[in-house]
Amino acid sequence: MSKSEDSIISVDFSVPSQMEKLKVLFDRRIKGSELISVNKLTGGASRSMFRVTLKRADAINEDLILRLYEDGIEVNNFDQLTLSQEAKVARTALHSGIVTPEIIFELVPEDGLGRGYVMAFMSGETLGGRIARSSKYEDARRLLTQQLAESLARIHTIDVSESGLDKAIGSMSPTRAVEGMYKLYLTLKSPVPMVEYAYKWLQQHLPEKYPEVLTHGDFRLGNFLVDKEKGLVGILDWEFTAISDPMRDLAYLCLCPWRYGASLPVGGFGTYEELFPAYEKASGYAVDRERFHFWQVYSCFWWTIACMKMGLSYRDRKGRKGDRIAIGRRSSEGLIDLVNLLIPGEVQLPEVGPATKPERVASVGELISSSMTDLISEVMPELSSRALFLSRVAANNLGIALRETKFGPARDKSERQSINNLLRVELGSVEECRSALCAALESGKVSMDNTKLLTHLRNSVVNDIAIDQPSYAGLAEAVNHKEVNSKK
Repeated sequence: MSKSEDSIISVDFSVPSQMEKLKVLFDRRIKGSELISVNKLTGGASRSMFRVTLKRADAINEDLILRLYEDGIEVNNFDQLTLSQEAKVARTALHSGIVTPEIIFELVPEDGLGRGYVMAFMSGETLGGRIARSSKYEDARRLLTQQLAESLARIHTIDVSESGLDKAIGSMSPTRAVEGMYKLYLTLKSPVPMVEYAYKWLQQHLPEKYPEVLTHGDFRLGNFLVDKEKGLVGILDWEFTAISDPMRDLAYLCLCPWRYGASLPVGGFGTYEELFPAYEKASGYAVDRERFHFWQVYSCFWWTIACMKMGLSYRDRKGRKGDRIAIGRRSSEGLIDLVNLLIPGEVQLPEVGPATKPERVASVGELISSSMTDLISEVMPELSSRALFLSRVAANNLGIALRETKFGPARDKSERQSINNLLRVELGSVEECRSALCAALESGKVSMDNTKLLTHLRNSVVNDIAIDQPSYAGLAEAVNHKEVNSKK
């Protein structure tokens, strides 16, 4: 990576000096234009996006998107492209018939805004929950599975040699993917037994043979532009593109987080029976269920660790944003999905203790609950756009904190007792217990088929997500497994 690519600048366009840099940038790069407004868009955990409105020389307003790597918080450091690499991939995709925004120009160091590029604005909905559940997108959902299958086929059949992408971006073999994420996990110094278990499983099930194609890497609801009548109208965010197994994209598309509460496995709107034949017909590649399963497990492993890193970035001054720490708690989504994929079985939900009278005026629980009520009922109805998004994040964070005060102590006690019983030791803190269990898994002292281990992993993960994301579909799936089997 060049020195200019590695430069990072914290950007805040409410600061006059930085707004002036933006005005100078567009005046120089797009002659005759005048900057009218700039608004930060929601989303973009590691890269920020701004909608920029210009008045052109013909007096017609034009919207563009400014994409910046503006504060140095990366999801990881081995499979994420630089913005210049991402721009090259996007240009290649557009040239190959993929509907994606045109890259207008890339930033240079003298612009003083860090790494980034400007791309064309495209109309369409990107909010996954709205696309997956709103009645307005019912017609679009009928089209999406076929459209996504065909779009993936076009991506996977791009000639990487002819386009030069084989030299511009890296390959992502299963071994490189697994070892790279595990290495990142170790740098976080936050041991999680289910991550260790998944890592050992992935090592034991690495695919040996697979076609190497261009893969998007983040192909999921949220990175698609959708029109309520036309369906798919654009594909965004090429930052995790690599030359890899095509099953990587198919598996990632079908993860539980990208269903946004809807039930069907393909983005909440489609089935495997619809997706797989459509993809095979359009691409010429057969869907291999074993490799598909491997990449589903890997994707949950990846999502868990990426969320952990994003949450821990909050402790860095540059990453101190409420939406980032909230993403840290979403790591339990990946963990419960790993449980459902690898070790489904009976689970024990956390018990609700007896109600107790607060010992003092304005207890912690009352303070949190009252703040949530005011935020949701009084503040949020008056807001719009990013302020509303951040308020929802804050309300969600308060909900987690409230459940933590109610269920956290009992959860920690149960987890300590379970690990001490499993390892036949007497350890104190939850952190010590988790570290000891991770070490025992790594060394083989505790085998992966140990019944006590599997029971512990299921219950500890369920107890975490019941606090972090009680409405998450993966929790319901784990509980339903218990209920279904109890009726047999």
